[in-house]
Formats: sequence, C-alpha cells, structure tokens
Amino acid sequence: MSKVLSSCPFCGSGCGLYLEAVDDQVLSASPQRAHPMSRGTLCVKGWNGHQIIHHQQRLNHPLLKQHHSFKSVSWQKAIQTVAKGLEDIKSRYGPDSIGVVGSIKCTNEANYVLGQFARAVIGTNNIDTSARFYQAPTMAALDKSLSPVAATASINDIEKSDTILLIGCNVKDEMAAVGSFCLQALHRGSSCIEMDYVRHELSPLFTLHLQPFAERILWVINAMIHHILSSKLYVNVQDTDLKDLAKEVEHFAPEQCEHISGIPAPDIIKAAETYATAEKSMILYGHGVTQSINSTQTIRALWNLALLTGHETGEGKGILPLMISNNLQGSWDMGLLPDKLPGQLTVDHADHRKQFETAWDCVLPETPGLTLTEMIDRIGKDIRALYIVGENLAWSAPDCKSVQKALEKLDFLVVQDLFLTETARRADVVLPAASFAEKDGTFTSTESRLQRITRAIPPVGSSKPDLEIITLLSGAMGKPIDKSPAEIFKHISQNVDRYQNIQFDRIGFNGGILLPKPEINKSILPGLDIKEMTDPPDQEYPYILIVERMPFHRITGTLTNYSFTLSKELLEGGVYINSQEARDLNIRTGWPVKIKTREGEVVRSVLADPSIPRKTLLVPVHHKNGLTLELLSPKVEPNSKTPNRICAAKLEI
Repeated sequence: MSKVLSSCPFCGSGCGLYLEAVDDQVLSASPQRAHPMSRGTLCVKGWNGHQIIHHQQRLNHPLLKQHHSFKSVSWQKAIQTVAKGLEDIKSRYGPDSIGVVGSIKCTNEANYVLGQFARAVIGTNNIDTSARFYQAPTMAALDKSLSPVAATASINDIEKSDTILLIGCNVKDEMAAVGSFCLQALHRGSSCIEMDYVRHELSPLFTLHLQPFAERILWVINAMIHHILSSKLYVNVQDTDLKDLAKEVEHFAPEQCEHISGIPAPDIIKAAETYATAEKSMILYGHGVTQSINSTQTIRALWNLALLTGHETGEGKGILPLMISNNLQGSWDMGLLPDKLPGQLTVDHADHRKQFETAWDCVLPETPGLTLTEMIDRIGKDIRALYIVGENLAWSAPDCKSVQKALEKLDFLVVQDLFLTETARRADVVLPAASFAEKDGTFTSTESRLQRITRAIPPVGSSKPDLEIITLLSGAMGKPIDKSPAEIFKHISQNVDRYQNIQFDRIGFNGGILLPKPEINKSILPGLDIKEMTDPPDQEYPYILIVERMPFHRITGTLTNYSFTLSKELLEGGVYINSQEARDLNIRTGWPVKIKTREGEVVRSVLADPSIPRKTLLVPVHHKNGLTLELLSPKVEPNSKTPNRICAAKLEI
C-alpha cells in the first residue's frame, strides 16, 4: 500500500490528508497529524470524498455529440473538434463571442494556463469562475484596500485572538476545521460573537449570538461603528476619515437600529465594546455576508470596523473571508477574473499587460471582459460559445432553469469535468478530467496557504489532468505551452509577486507555505448606497426564504453525490420552519410541502425547529424534487454582480 500526502479538495480550510492506494485504487483517506490545519482530524467530506475517484460513472473517454447523442472518440479527434469549433466562432463573431469559465477546484497551474489560453490564444478577457456566485463582493469591496485581495489573518490566528466576530456562516457545517479553531479559542477564554439570520448547532457555546432580520447585518455593523465613534473607542485614524465615517453612520445609532435590525441596542453595544476594547480581535465572514444585496457595502463596513479599532492585521488580528472552495483564492491569484491578470494586476493598465505580453509572447486585449453572470445573461447575443472547466452551471447558478435553457442556445459548448454533469449533457464536446488524486499541482487556501497535491494513482481510464488538456488544446490552436506543473509553477513564481522565490519541489508537505499577507491601504472606505431586498415578502409571498448549505455535501453536491457514504445522508431536501408556526399551519416534521417563489417551485420535507424565526424558511441546497437554486432570483448585487441567496416565498400544503 502506498500512502501519498495531499490536500483536501473540498472547502477552503486546506486540510492535509493521506491517500492510501493499492494497485492504482485509492482505498481510503486519513488526516495528517502534523498539519497545522487538520491536526489529525478531517470533516465528513474529507474522510469520504475520495470515494468519487473510482465511481462507475466517471468519464473515461472524450465524448462528441452527434445527432443528439454522445459517441466516444479519441483525444486527437476531441481536441481537433474543440480547436476548430472555437476558431470558427472566433473568426465569425470575434474573440469576445467566446467565454471561458474556470474552476475554483482546479490547481493553480491549470488555472494559470487557462487564463493564458483565454487571453493569449482566444484573445478575450471573458474569463471568470463560480467565485462570482459566492465571494466576488470581497474583491469588489477590498480591491483598493488590499494588494492583492486576500485574508489579512491566518486560521491559526483564531486561537491567538481575544475576540472573534463570526458573521454569516454556519462554521461547523461549512468549514469544520475553522469551527474547531473557534471552539479552541473559546476554551482558552476568548470571546466569540456570532451574527447570522438563524441559530446554529454551535451558537449556544458562543459568547453572544446576534440574530438580525434578513438583509440587516449591515445595519448592525454600522451601529457598532457608530457606538465606537461616539464612545471614542477607536485608535489612530485620520481626522478626515473619522469625519467622513461619522457622517456615513450618523443615522445608525444602536437605539435607532434596534427595531429595523431586530437586535436590542444593549447587545449591539456589547458586541461593539467587546470587539473594540480587546487587545486582539478578528473578523470571519461567510456567504451570509457575500450573498446579500448589500454584500459589497457590508464588507467595506467590516473593513472600516477593523481599521477603526486597529485590528486590521497582526497576530490574532485581521479579517478572514471564509471561502467555499479549496482553491478560490488561488483562482484569483492566477487571474481568473475578467478584469485581472495573474497577481490580480488590472488588465486595463498598460504596464501590467506588457509584463504578460512579454511572458506569453502575445498581444493582450485591453478591455475588461464579462463576469460569469454577464456571460450567462448574454448567451445567444454577444456570447456564442463557452469553454467550461470543472463547473456545473446548470445546477450551481441561481435561477438554474433559465441557465439550462440558455446553455442550449449556444452555438458551441465544451465541458471539461469528471462526470457527465447536467451542464456536460448539454455540451457538444465533453473532455474527461482527472481528479485531485490523479495529478500534481498546488492549491491556495482561504488563508493563502500554498500546498502541494501529489498524484497517488494514474488518471482513471483515458482521462487527463486539466493542465494537460488545456495545453493540448492550446497547441492545437497554434500556441504551444509548457505542460508540467513544475514548469508552469516556475512561470507563476516569476510573474506573481506573492509566489516569488518559491520552488515547486520545495513546497513542504507539513502545511506548505503561508504566503505573505497583502499590503494594506489604511484609508477608511467610502460608503455605497444601501439597498433594500430586491424580492421582498408581500401578501402573496409572505415568507423570507434563505438558502443554506449542508454539512454532507458541497454546494450543489455535484461531486459529493458520487461518494456512496455522503450520498446516503440527507437523501431528501428539507425546509426548516419555526416550530410554533408549523403547529399553527397544522404541519409536522417529515410532511411534504411545496415551496413557491416568483422564479420556481420545489417540494421539500418539513423540519420544524424552534430556533428558526417566524415567517422564515431555511432551505438547504438540494437536487431531489426540484433544485433549490431554481427558487432564487437572477438579480445580482450591482457592484460585484453576485446573486442573492434570499427571496420571498410561500408555502402550499
């Protein structure tokens, strides 16, 4: 039996694990005891996620659609077909008629080359990832404050912090390793203030739980800032910044925000004073912040709160976005954004373009491209073809029924994935990709920890690593690119500042390398217009529906559904409703109900829970009896183009 050290491919925690293989079969996964994150533990996905590797539905051969059905073809035929299809679209409609969708799960090396392929081979800045759905407001909010946009604290800082402000995240279910660090900090005597629309399993253990009304987190943060300013609990901040900030929050006194936010003024004051007066305080935030109509403004307010109190960075201090996927941060660093090159350099800056024109021997497009939500919206108009790598848009995009119809309007669709996903079924060509256990490369976690993954077995069937597929395609289109992860990482280290002077073979296996923290601009950020819900409850749709994630699955479950252990959990989707409200409606746990919104409907089983606020429906992402994301509106937060996870709904019994 071989025991190969790797990094978990699921959430952004970046836990170290061993893959145990015999005769080219991965039999089990186990935690790495010496790893600074996992410390000898894994969550349920880490223990069981390896089961996807040898699932009988893994794609083994390239597929070409002929007469509405797929036929297995050779790699040569598949690559030639894709190259010709993209070249035909480019020649007829121009390079900006093609969109490239990268993956927050692929390695840094594959993502770097995918960006090079989009910009230097196709000639378009239309490149983005599903990070647009989850974490783009962080980039929009902090782009002028952090260079590059990344965490200013590490996960290990949690245990060194005196006060932790945890906002918009069910940390136990979504990032269990981070949750364990929060519990260790509590055990050591730290304070932990949780703010979310619902109570979670760990909520009773925290020092203070603030449960605001839906879309009212921003009001609470502004009220905290108001109290800190009026009580002079701030540290050295420029007078002009103080005046501007005071004016911005002048109508957000805790007493004024009490009724609109649902949080008693004494609790707001206690949270503000606990955070501000602690020697070391941290902010952790998740999708409850980033998938809201005021997401960009809320993150700006959180950053201002940290600056105001001197907690923006340092041991036990800082701000830590809790990223949903193993390499979301890496995808940003590698330039998988429509307005950013590798290193998060802007595409519309001549010197930045010149650097990569020299590195890639090409002329780069100058105008920022379309975001993922914009690409989807313009299918059949400006966008005629998509090359999608490792993303199931047909299930992961909000209002996914409309997305499924849009994908069918494309002139040419190429999908590269492990399974024949709902998106791949609509493709003209499907390219079978290797899993994390079948390739080498690096990931960059939510705390900017750079780690190696190592090939434990050869690729299953005739599947290939993403990096190899992209380089084959690039070569077929007349632009050969180096193929090995080590060679590509050398290019990265030469062109991306944070990765400079790092050698691929010297990235240690005991937790890798924690990359340098970003440079900080300490100016207070100006406010933005505060928006109300785009889809508020009314007489017809009286409930507020909040989409939540599940502990046993990842996002839509596209991968975890293929783990026989994880797929047995939560076989049916549920809807959490206030227990008293359930009694008033004469419904019980386990009974089926129909949930309707202005966009769609699903059937779910009732889960009565006294912690759920009245007139609120908490619906975990699920796929059986209707896709949860079909319920959501396609409307986006204007600054980041990120969709919302909250809308109005009604119940039919």
